[in-house]
Amino acid sequence: MSALTLGHDDYYVDLERCTTSAEVLDWIAQVAEKPWANDEVLAGLVRALNDVLAPQEHLCSRGKHLTLSGKQLRQLVWAARP
Repeated sequence: MSALTLGHDDYYVDLERCTTSAEVLDWIAQVAEKPWANDEVLAGLVRALNDVLAPQEHLCSRGKHLTLSGKQLRQLVWAARP
């Protein structure tokens, strides 16, 4: 498991694989298919991804496809840590 993850019980979202808006959306869709992913879990995931990655700014600003480098991603994750 990567050090850059968001987790729920035994399931983890690998933030290192969230360098594009499509990859972030894929994780949301994957989690939504899990039987334990109720509305509260999904809302928490979306809010956590928003808090950590700020996708509106870094991945899809004004509808444009943007990509985060590994270094940029790590900086965002570490800056968001409590």
